[in-house]
Amino acid sequence: MTAARRLDRRVRVRAAMMLVSLFASAAALDGGPRRPPSVTAAFDGGNIEVVEACAAPRPGIDTEFTLRIAPDAYTYGTDETAHFQWFSFRASGVRGRRCRFVVENAGGASYADGWVDYRTAASYDREDWWRVADTSYDGRELAWELTPAADSVYFAYFAPYSWERHADVVAGLAASPLCARPRGIRIPTDSGYGSTRVLRNEILEDLSPGAGELRGAEDRPVPGDRGARVRCDGGT
Repeated sequence: MTAARRLDRRVRVRAAMMLVSLFASAAALDGGPRRPPSVTAAFDGGNIEVVEACAAPRPGIDTEFTLRIAPDAYTYGTDETAHFQWFSFRASGVRGRRCRFVVENAGGASYADGWVDYRTAASYDREDWWRVADTSYDGRELAWELTPAADSVYFAYFAPYSWERHADVVAGLAASPLCARPRGIRIPTDSGYGSTRVLRNEILEDLSPGAGELRGAEDRPVPGDRGARVRCDGGT
């Protein structure tokens, strides 16, 4: 995706966020009812399970969400386990409310040591991401607290690289006169970690050389594998 297209999309996203905030503020000023806090992961790369949502469970906390990370698909033929580490979700109806989020199964994650000194990634517009300073891990549960400045806020293990962005990059490469038409390829099931990508039904996009010498590849083992994706993106 070109820098101009990214800037245009960012402007449109922020404009939409401003409109939503204005409507929410107007409703609050009119004394209209506020929607109760809620959590959803029903979007690209979303992953979380809500165990419980409690209103005012303790002094200083307006709402506490007890959550669980849902496991990935079982990896038959390799390490034969259901890994889990990645989470991504949106909390809504939370503006000005002190919220506490507790991931109760964090201690059983595939790489539990990764929670040590970890800070949850957060964003209001899914473009600019920052870390929640008030994040803690006690060896069993990962927890963080925040009083959001907007009605909706997104949280994730790391800033996600969406499938839509992946599609934009591939489409941009495919449109180049230096490339032939893209074709999907799968990695062999005996290629170690790569087999996870096969089981997740995600493919490498192989852009064969056309009139020129440009050749690119894109992959996403998991939505949280942002580093590899950004390197491919930057290489285009």
